[in-house]
Amino acid sequence: MTKHTGKRLADASDHKGKIMLMAEMTHKLTGEEESDIRGYLEKFGVTGFFARIDSLDLNPKLKEKLNEIYELIFLAGGDNNSLN
Repeated sequence: MTKHTGKRLADASDHKGKIMLMAEMTHKLTGEEESDIRGYLEKFGVTGFFARIDSLDLNPKLKEKLNEIYELIFLAGGDNNSLN
C-alpha cells in the first residue's frame, strides 16, 4: 500500500467514500470505468461485485488483489456491514 492509498483509506471513513475508493482502485487494476464499478457496487453489493469479477477473464492474481483491497477498505476500517 502506498502512502497516497493510506491517506485515501483514512479519508474514506463513510460508506460512500469506501465505495468510491473501491471503484477507483478497481479501475486502476482492470481499466473498467469507475462509474460503472461504483454503480454495480451500490446496486448489487459486494457479493454481486465479486460474482461479476469472477465471471470476467481476469488473472487470478488480479482477483486476489481486488479481494485484498476490499479487505483493506471495508474490513480493516471496522465496517462489518461491508457493502450490503
